[in-house]
Amino acid sequence: MRVIEIHPTHRCNLKCLHCYSAGHSNSAEDLIPEDIEGFFREAAELGYNFVGVSGGEPLLWDGLYAFLHDVRELGFSTAITTNGTLIDESSVKQLRDHVGLVSVSVDGPPEQHAIKI
Repeated sequence: MRVIEIHPTHRCNLKCLHCYSAGHSNSAEDLIPEDIEGFFREAAELGYNFVGVSGGEPLLWDGLYAFLHDVRELGFSTAITTNGTLIDESSVKQLRDHVGLVSVSVDGPPEQHAIKI
């Protein structure tokens, strides 16, 4: 397996003290799927076959579903790592056809690790 991990957004709905992205949680500088399209096309040609999406909180990235669809079309297996707090019926319906693995980070009780912002 040849893996690419991307962090398309540093935005998050939580502010965990231990998070490496915590200082950037309000950053609006998200990746634009069209800007990375060529990179993933070339990566597929080079034999890369798995892409993981993390962040920040990937469910806040406007381009998530289109990106997952596009890389699946290129032959990539896909995964996201999320804090799980934004998963609802709508996101499940959109994710089920485009992501092979949803990893939920469970870091501890909110009073020790996170404050919703």
